[in-house]
Amino acid sequence: MKKNQENLFKAQGIARLGHWEKNIGSVAFQFTSPSPEIFGLSYPCTYAMLFDCIVDEERSRVKLTLDSACATQQPFSINYRIVLPDGCERIIFNLGEVVHTDQQSEPLLIGIVQDITELKQAEDKIDYLAFYYNLTGLANRSLEENELAPCYPDFRSSTSDFTIFALF
Repeated sequence: MKKNQENLFKAQGIARLGHWEKNIGSVAFQFTSPSPEIFGLSYPCTYAMLFDCIVDEERSRVKLTLDSACATQQPFSINYRIVLPDGCERIIFNLGEVVHTDQQSEPLLIGIVQDITELKQAEDKIDYLAFYYNLTGLANRSLEENELAPCYPDFRSSTSDFTIFALF
């Protein structure tokens, strides 16, 4: 059993994934390793410390999502940015739900957190390369067709010359 738990913690560390639980009726909160490290925190870690890491512009949205999950007893899924103590910004995926257990009189809000920064950076690069030439950084035909053409619906059917000159 101990070996399985060690392997689970190693796998979570590799995936930059951890889980947490919060007693809805109290301040009781528990992070499992490597969750605190994802946020640049160390044990002991509190629920308030977690929120202090979330960037100011997103903190209220995250709190509203978690409060709504508690009130409606519905699962939640949210991405948000955090700032580590060294100033580095990371993107976190948080997925969770409310569970009722026989051992607890109050329900628990449980969830997972995963650092998805590299995934989001790769997605952004793919999006950029879909619309811009890698060598020059200039907009390509896909940008014209997907972004500019809807703004000028008549230009494709027109027999007259039509030129778009854009400065970026």
